[in-house]
Amino acid sequence: MTDQHDSQACAPEVSPAPALWASRRARLAALGRRRGLAAALVLTLLLPAGLLSGPHSSPAALGPRDHDRSAAAGPPTGARDWPSWALGTQDPRTGPAASRSRPELLLSSGYRGWAAAPPAPVLAQGPDLSSELDPTGAAARGIYLTGYTAGQPASFQALLKLVESTALNAMVIDIKDEGGYATYETRVRAYHEAGAVRVRIRDLEGLLRVAKAHGVYTIARLVCFNDTALAQANPDLAVKTPEGRLWRDRRGHAWTDPFRPEVWEYNIDLAVEAAQMGFDEIQFDYVRFPTDGDTARCVFSRPSGPGNQNRIRAISEFLQYGRGRLAPLGVLTSADVFGIICSSRAASALGQVLEDVAAAVDYVSPMIYPSHYGPGHFGLDNPNAEPYLTVRGALSDALARLGPEGKARLRPWLQDFTLGYPYGAEEVLDQIRATHELGIQGWLLWNPSNRYNVTALRAFTVNLEAYLTAGDSGG
Repeated sequence: MTDQHDSQACAPEVSPAPALWASRRARLAALGRRRGLAAALVLTLLLPAGLLSGPHSSPAALGPRDHDRSAAAGPPTGARDWPSWALGTQDPRTGPAASRSRPELLLSSGYRGWAAAPPAPVLAQGPDLSSELDPTGAAARGIYLTGYTAGQPASFQALLKLVESTALNAMVIDIKDEGGYATYETRVRAYHEAGAVRVRIRDLEGLLRVAKAHGVYTIARLVCFNDTALAQANPDLAVKTPEGRLWRDRRGHAWTDPFRPEVWEYNIDLAVEAAQMGFDEIQFDYVRFPTDGDTARCVFSRPSGPGNQNRIRAISEFLQYGRGRLAPLGVLTSADVFGIICSSRAASALGQVLEDVAAAVDYVSPMIYPSHYGPGHFGLDNPNAEPYLTVRGALSDALARLGPEGKARLRPWLQDFTLGYPYGAEEVLDQIRATHELGIQGWLLWNPSNRYNVTALRAFTVNLEAYLTAGDSGG
């Protein structure tokens, strides 16, 4: 399996602070109530600077083309009442529903056997839904933004409106990408010395102020050891070949050595700066040893040890060290891991063991994309065509290993892209439903082009019970 994120000295163990957990949970729980005067004030200050300039884009324009077929009218049987604004013939903001509806956005048969799809206005640009939402707890439900997307005012504004008008409440924003480049004008000197700065977000602090004014929980994604920029600038810190040259993976990327404390400091220094700028959480990605390419030729500064125990210890201790540096700043940490480690202990060459990673961070985010599982996983001939069963199988395995605490610690990445099997609203909803049915209320949607399925998000938002309780009719 490969990362979809391609397309994707010992530190003391740090225990999570109860007060910090309580503070973060309270903050997330209050997200829906923090839209109003503060947002207006910040927007008034920032609009002249151009941060949110550019044409307004409807969130509907960002969703991928659904492969659903036709739509029926009226609310699903047994569901709670639709919001009052959704039942009329005129949307309060966008005008007559007939002129604004897009048939291709409708769910073909409600959802997995439900009798009807949402009324057309539900899928159009609607009013603030915060008073209509059925709370799902103090968990982050987010989307991923590249540095480029976050740095484009019109694109960022459109995704911000998508978050505001749905049950989303979080954004994961690149601060260091797969090339090893910081995406903003960092003040960490080492990045400039390595030539590892490519400014995509011109005013990151301003962007964070806007996000906070709109009640958005902000997560900084930091790619760690997949780092061509640092490896080329300082080969002593890189993974080498037996001949002493830079080792490269199949995509031509060079990697830094996860055993080297200098590499730890280099990444954590950027994380600390991001925390000081206002991010709520730091998410460590590519926090592993390389896996694709001729890994038998990788030379590290330390041996892997029996059963790759040194690799496993290096990854968990790096994460513990990062949490120790960030916790005093009031910032939580998370780690992205391969989905396969939820179901197997055999991939120790990664350095990722689910229990060890979960103990070292506040949240663990397995990348359980159904497209990344082959025939036979979870007893399925084609896991990619069975997103509900695949996600439920992977998360059930994870919960069996982590115990009751796992429900609060797991925050999976779900698939909102097509790879080998067409994914539309129903496939995205299947994954969300499987996650919630297991008691895991937080999740993140991954799409490398940042185009998210608006139909799925709005259906989930306005009729939560129906779309999470398809029962015997679906899945």
